[in-house]
Order: sequence, then structure tokens, then C-alpha cells
Amino acid sequence: MLRQLLEVAGDFSGIRRHARGTPWRIYVFSQNKRERDDACSNRYSGPAGGTPARPISADQTKLLVFSGTSHPIITLPQEMSAQTTKRRGTIPDNDMTRGPEAPEMPNPDNAALFLDFDGTLVEIAERPDAVRLEPGMEDVLIGLHAHTNGRIAIVSGRNLVELERIMPNYPGVIVGSHGAESRIDGAYTTAPEGETTAFIASRDMLRAWVEHYEGVLLEEKPVSLVLHYRQAPDRQSDCEGILSALSQVMPGFVVRPSKMAVELMPENVSKERAVLGLLEEWRDLIPVAIGDDRTDEDMFGAADANGGYAIKVGEGDTAAKYRLSGVGEVHALLRNWLETSERSS
Repeated sequence: MLRQLLEVAGDFSGIRRHARGTPWRIYVFSQNKRERDDACSNRYSGPAGGTPARPISADQTKLLVFSGTSHPIITLPQEMSAQTTKRRGTIPDNDMTRGPEAPEMPNPDNAALFLDFDGTLVEIAERPDAVRLEPGMEDVLIGLHAHTNGRIAIVSGRNLVELERIMPNYPGVIVGSHGAESRIDGAYTTAPEGETTAFIASRDMLRAWVEHYEGVLLEEKPVSLVLHYRQAPDRQSDCEGILSALSQVMPGFVVRPSKMAVELMPENVSKERAVLGLLEEWRDLIPVAIGDDRTDEDMFGAADANGGYAIKVGEGDTAAKYRLSGVGEVHALLRNWLETSERSS
């Protein structure tokens, strides 16, 4: 069956087309592993001179056969016969909301979802306290929490108190301060490094230091200190320099860059460790990690290493397999996933 679909996939007669030059892809679905292996090893001539197919869905049942320009996106479900394929192509309902590089999301019963916050669920603001979650998005997160059996986590660099303030009704896991804080099943934990004399002295010194640098903001977290220079970009080197100097007298602390900010934090704290810790409990699932920042790359690696995948939001180099253009596409992806889950339940 899969072979038949591949061999006729190049026949586009009678299929609705996008504007010339629009990226397109041909997909096929098959539950038969031998058929999928055959397609991926290119044992026969398929579209475009026998270009091998490659799996693109987490469960490996969806294959990307070929891509190019000036042709439509075609979905070929397993049930479709070759005759039907020639006669009709279908554009998936969720394709445009997923964005051009986003994957098909896994069944929520088999998924563990890890979401960054700033730049992923909310737009970046001039000040950290100025962000707003779009109306209705907290309800989407609550719905996904129910459909994934609670296996959704907000994994943010923002502190836990702020996340709870912005999402007061969200009942799921929240990991704040890059993993230094967490709320899991109603239990709160915080790393102890913020109680040391060196940390307290550095915090007090930075409070005084920022008074001399207009536009630089100090964000105080329970175990880390962040200097934001979005409103004073010419002060980047000053911010990096002072935190680098402090790290020399604070054993176990490192300086990590972020978007228009630099953070002094414990070396043993990271989103990767937070995600791996949750996956110890959420076993045999497909982890999906979505984020926009350099600090999310470790989280992406944790998802990849455990049989899942990552989605990068916005521009920039990344190890993620997929990409969305911005917060709006993340919202569309999550809404669509929830709606699909509700229809199938």
C-alpha cells in the first residue's frame, strides 16, 4: 500500500495548488514498519527520482517523501487508495497553524510536554514584570494538563512566584529559575544556594551597582541574579564584567547569557536537569520541548536523548529539529493539539 502511494504521489492533477514558490511536502502514513523501512531505504523508485522518505512524526508513522516549491501540501492517509490519491489531495486542517517546520504532535496519552515561558508562551517585554499571557491561553494549558494526565511542565528562567501570579489557575508542574525552584503535585522545592552569605552579599552589592547604570535592571531570584540590559544595550559588557567578577568569589556559580540579559546562577542548575528529573517519573513517553532561548538548548538535548524532539521558537542557531516563527505559532500549535485531543477523546 505504501509503495503504491509513493509511486503515484507525483501525479498532482486536480489538486488545489498554493501560490507559486510556496514550500510543499508530500507525506504518507503507514503503521507497517517494514513498509516504512522500505521507503526510507529507497529500495524502489519514488518521487523525484527515488528520493528516500524519512520519518518526521514522533511515532515514526508519518513519512516525508519529498519537498520542493510550487506544489501543494498533500497528506496521504493510510486508508487512501492510489486511485483516490490521484483524484484528490488534502491539505491538513492543522498544517498552517503548525507552521512550516513544526511536527505532527504525538498522542497526548503518550506525550510529555515541556514549555519555556518568556519568548515561547508570552512575548518578550521591555521589563520582566510587563509580560502578559494572551487571554484564553491559560485555559489551553489547563486543557492540555488534563489530556496529558498532568504530564506538562512550564520550565522557565522566571521565578516561581511570578509564574504563579501570571497563571493563577494552572494546576500543573512549574519549574522556575531554570530548575532551582519547582512546584510538583503541590509540593514546593528551592535549591539552597540562595541562602549563602556570598549570595546575599553579591545581591546587596548589585542593588547598589545598578543605581549607577541607567536602563540596567536587576532581577532577583531565590538562587540567581539577573542583569537585564534591553533598555541599555551599550551596557552589555559592563553587566557581563561585574557578574564574571562575582562568579570568581562565589564557588559553584557561573555566568550564563540570555536574551538581552546575563545571569549569575548555580552551576548545577539547568533546564536539562529539571527535564531529566521529571522524565524519571514520566517514563516511556515522547518528550516534546519548546523554547526560544539559548538556555533552552539543554532542555532540547534532554528531549532528544529520550526519544522525543524539540521545537525552536524564533531565529537563531539551535539543535532543535523543528522551528516555529514566534509566540503566535506556539499558541496555534497548542490550541490545535488540544482541539485534536478533544475531538478524539
